[in-house]
Amino acid sequence: MSSKVIHVKPRRTAGPKRRRSRRPNYRRTIVTVLTIAGILLVAGAVIGKVVKPWVVGHTEGREIAQINRQIAHEEALRIDLNKQIEYVRTPAGMESEARKLGWVKEGEVAVVVDDTKKSPTPEKASEPTFLKRIGNGITGLFSFTKSK
Repeated sequence: MSSKVIHVKPRRTAGPKRRRSRRPNYRRTIVTVLTIAGILLVAGAVIGKVVKPWVVGHTEGREIAQINRQIAHEEALRIDLNKQIEYVRTPAGMESEARKLGWVKEGEVAVVVDDTKKSPTPEKASEPTFLKRIGNGITGLFSFTKSK
């Protein structure tokens, strides 16, 4: 007969069960919050790096359009001023500018019209606005005058 050795692991004895504490696990909560904050921080940095060129391009495009409008306005102003200069160099333009300055030709008589005395125009007695009527009614309630 052959004897075989059988190895048997001893059974664990049933000891007292460990109860899970009902206290919240603050360490796990703190680690979770810090992990989420880190992920959000990294995601925000990546998104910022991706979006920044678009924002810069958009802003520069608006500035370029504004400068182009300003250039067009200044060019139109320059053309208008050149036309005025050409007109003033003509005899009719010189006479017109001289008359604006109050000059008269030899033999002409200058007449000055005094515009300072204008006839007074009577103002219309307009009805008081809604708010003024309410205000007058309220002040009338609190006025202490003798009534007859």
